[in-house]
Formats: sequence, C-alpha cells, structure tokens
Amino acid sequence: ILASQDMKVAGGFDGAIGTFEKAIQYLDPLRSQLTVPMILIGLEAPKSFRIVHIKGVDHPESIAIGPRGEAYTTGTGCQVYRVDLERNAVSVFASTRNRCLGQAVDAAGNLYCAETVLGAVVKITPDGQLSTYASDPDKRPFMCANYPAFDRCGNMYLSDSGDWSGQLNGGLYKIPPGGGPARLWYSESLDTPNAIALDAAEDYLYFVETFGSAIARIAIRADGSAGVFCLLYTSPSPRD
Repeated sequence: ILASQDMKVAGGFDGAIGTFEKAIQYLDPLRSQLTVPMILIGLEAPKSFRIVHIKGVDHPESIAIGPRGEAYTTGTGCQVYRVDLERNAVSVFASTRNRCLGQAVDAAGNLYCAETVLGAVVKITPDGQLSTYASDPDKRPFMCANYPAFDRCGNMYLSDSGDWSGQLNGGLYKIPPGGGPARLWYSESLDTPNAIALDAAEDYLYFVETFGSAIARIAIRADGSAGVFCLLYTSPSPRD
C-alpha cells in the first residue's frame, strides 16, 4: 500500500507505508486473509485528514457517490446501504436476491449494482425499487459481473472478472443508454478485471486486475470501440 510523503505528514503516519495500513488496524482478525494488494496512485495530499470507522456494514464492496453527495455500498448478505457521510451512519434501503459487487449512480440518484449470480446489472431507485437494467449476452454469459461505470453519454462499461479459476477468462462489456443486453467491448480475455474507471476526457478505461496484481487501461476510440491495451503497473502476483 503506497502513500506519498505529503500524505504521511498530513495524516501523522510515522511508518514507511501509510494511510490504509492504519485503517486496517480495525481489521486485525482478518489481516492474514488480506491478500489482494491495495495501491493509492496519483492522489494529491490534503492539508489534513482523518480516518473514520463507519460501523454497521457487512463486508462493504466498493463505494459509489450520488448527485447530492450521498454514498452507497453493498454487503455480503445482499444488503444495499445508503451512507450518511455527515453522521457517519448507514441504513439498509434495499436488498437484492444475490450478492452485488461494484456500483454506479446516475444523475437521478438511481443505483446500479453488478449482481454476481444472475449475471445482470440491477437498477435500484432511491426508494429501494429493484429492476434488471442489463443482462448478459447470449454467446458469452457473465461469470462474475463485478463493476459498472457510466460515460457522459450514458453508456455503461462493465467488468466481468471471470470464474476466478486462475485462467484468463475475464472480459469488459458495454451496455447502451437505457440498458438491455451487454455486448463484449474488448475482444480479448483479461486477467480478473475488477474495479473500473474512465478518465475525465473519456480517452481511456482503467481497471484493476486482481490475480494479475496490476493496473491497466484500454484506449477508447472516437467511435467508442476498444483500442490498445496498456499495462500501467504490476506488483508480485498472488499466483507467485
């Protein structure tokens, strides 16, 4: 876990490795199980900050921020949480049939969650109503829908991590505005793609490779199709 020197000073961290290492102190019983590397890249250090432990969530998976500054996450027990960042409190406002992973929020405050079992993206309205927003393609069903992200035109990109067998069978998909069947966006299989994000100019789609212990990006061409793959960062793999 990496932190800039400025972040260490601002956060009062005295060790060579900063920020999240302190947060993990809340998770002492799980320390031996935390095998996926976490990396902070390109963050500007604030003048001061503090780590706050928000209690009452069941293994939160990702955080999505809504249009009014509200935060959302999901739990292992199919909970869908709304997080009040002012009070550092959570509430369950919906439940899904199966566990969900990554989330994205639209301008109207609707939440979109990657559902791991059904192979779908679930839409959840602010009042907790659920519907299927996107389904897997017929020719290549999702093995583990993991993380969605919107572009400014309303297209959704979605990572599928594959079957977690160690084989390269993950993929990146694209879903048209309004939802519907997904289509494979990048033609080649990928190594357990997990969280994804677009840059501000929407020139690249960035993603984490879990088993590859890497951060990569794929260029987004002017017509919206996938361009060149580039590996940006690698660390020792859990396979080694």
